Amino acid sequence: MNEKDIIMDDTILQRVDAYVTGRFASYANTPEAIDVETELRHDLHEHYREARARGLDEEEAYDETIASIGDLSELLGAEKELPGASANPSWENPPTGSAPQGAADKGPGVFSLPKSFIKFWGAALPDADFQRVTMEGTRFDGSVLKRADFTGAQIARASMKGCVLNDAVFDGADLSGAVFSGSAMRGVSFRDATLVGAKIVAVSLKDVVFTGADLTRAQIAKCDAKGARLDARVFNGTTFNASDLTDACFDGTTLTGVVFHHSDLSRASFRQATLVGVSFGQMQPKNVRSLIFDGTAMDKITYNLLQAYGSVDLAGVTLIDADLR
Repeated sequence: MNEKDIIMDDTILQRVDAYVTGRFASYANTPEAIDVETELRHDLHEHYREARARGLDEEEAYDETIASIGDLSELLGAEKELPGASANPSWENPPTGSAPQGAADKGPGVFSLPKSFIKFWGAALPDADFQRVTMEGTRFDGSVLKRADFTGAQIARASMKGCVLNDAVFDGADLSGAVFSGSAMRGVSFRDATLVGAKIVAVSLKDVVFTGADLTRAQIAKCDAKGARLDARVFNGTTFNASDLTDACFDGTTLTGVVFHHSDLSRASFRQATLVGVSFGQMQPKNVRSLIFDGTAMDKITYNLLQAYGSVDLAGVTLIDADLR
């Protein structure tokens, strides 16, 4: 196994850990639950490595590993789930005292809370219909939301850590400030979605649709985006950190103030794209040489930063005047 495969496997194992964290979020933090969680993490790491040794690729091994978990309630025995766990959504219990802003006071410590406080910890909701709902700040950690439809939903600041989101639809949804961490996201669609300030961590983006999405100030870290088509409408102040962007396609997009930090951009394509104030961080010369800039327009800052590498082909680039202010 080469160094790149080892790094990729470490990233997948971080996704496994994030998924486990999400699944255990609905249980009290007792010593017994901690012991079970620790042992489960170890077993899942072993399962993943064995699957890889049998020849499965990273995503196949990840899917098989997650599928092996089964019912947590059987593992935890008498351990009690917190309110809002499993398929029973509940309102988050606030501290006693005055009612939170927007809540109706019904006596000391008893409030009728707005939907922004609802939780779906560990819920099993495949094919759920959340079209055009308003549930800002909702926690879906550890939930199974395969094929769920969030079209047009207002779910800014939602937390989706360790979820199964395969083939879920977020088209036109407001996901500003949302967090996706360690979730299975094969076939997810963010078409025309607002992901301003969103955090996408330790997930695979290879089959994710971003067409027309707004990724202003989004943070994308430790993600596998090999061969991904990243054709969002807006990349403004977006950060890609420690991600595999080998063969990724940014063709026809506009990138402003985007930072690629410690990310592998081997053979990434920026055909007909516009780049303004883009930083490629530290890249190996062989990776820089493989970047594709046919018909690309870029400002002088980006152009000179690339020129500094001394080995990038910029013959097909058109220089433009641009102001980052």
